[in-house]
Amino acid sequence: MENEYALKLLKDHLLMVDKLEYNERQEVLVRGFLAGNVFDWGAKEVVNLMERGLSFTEAGDKLQSKPSCNL
Repeated sequence: MENEYALKLLKDHLLMVDKLEYNERQEVLVRGFLAGNVFDWGAKEVVNLMERGLSFTEAGDKLQSKPSCNL
């Protein structure tokens, strides 16, 4: 279920990422990797969120903010 749902969201997400400037793209990609882990948890709450339409963006929004570092 999780993979099918994620694949449905992938095209629009990649189109959005392609439009970003380099620095913002790097941050979005890293946050995307972390947000992807939300989908991998497989916990009951995550399944409930997915059934309500959890997106990669919303999963990323649930991540704690960390102080930025300049790379």
